[in-house]
Amino acid sequence: MKMEAKAERMTPIEIYKGVKELSDGELETLLLLLDPELTEEILIRREKSKTELREKRLLTEEELFRDLHV
Repeated sequence: MKMEAKAERMTPIEIYKGVKELSDGELETLLLLLDPELTEEILIRREKSKTELREKRLLTEEELFRDLHV
């Protein structure tokens, strides 16, 4: 017997209230994730970055901030 998890549904008012409580950064992230083309681009870049990290082709923290004098 297959058990299914039932998703709890939100009312439009609950969704509205939740969105109103988002910070500017959270709202920007939500808008990006709602755009299928941007989501695809983010996933492609993420995979590319993971590959470059494994192959040690990314800048180190020292290299990245070398010329900054803090």
